[in-house]
Amino acid sequence: MAEADGLIHATPTGMTSHAGLPLPVELLRASMWVAEIVYFPLETQLLRAARRIGSRTPDGGSMAAGAGLAEPGTAHSSGFSWARVEQLLGHRQVWGACLGQFGGNSTWVFFLTWFPTDLATDVLGDVKRLEVN
Repeated sequence: MAEADGLIHATPTGMTSHAGLPLPVELLRASMWVAEIVYFPLETQLLRAARRIGSRTPDGGSMAAGAGLAEPGTAHSSGFSWARVEQLLGHRQVWGACLGQFGGNSTWVFFLTWFPTDLATDVLGDVKRLEVN
């Protein structure tokens, strides 16, 4: 932590149901940024402590908005937009990810469903005659 430029907190500590700090406040410095994905509450003890010493601190609200969890009408709510969908589909990386998911998932379905059945019936004979040793 002594040489870190920032801290990303990704544990439940600080959430409404898990109050507390994930680390001693003495490890924070004004020159570092502190971010976390906790969004209930938006301002946790960690963020309050980091702001007190002068650290830059985005809250978990942008994470909540991205996950569709922000309250409608708040600063972090984004809502659905066909313009954003069109913008996303304009990137080759999105199409690559979609094709990769399709290819990967199709392969898993093949090996987990069709292949064992076909192997058992065509190569090893009737499924009813198989014995487990």
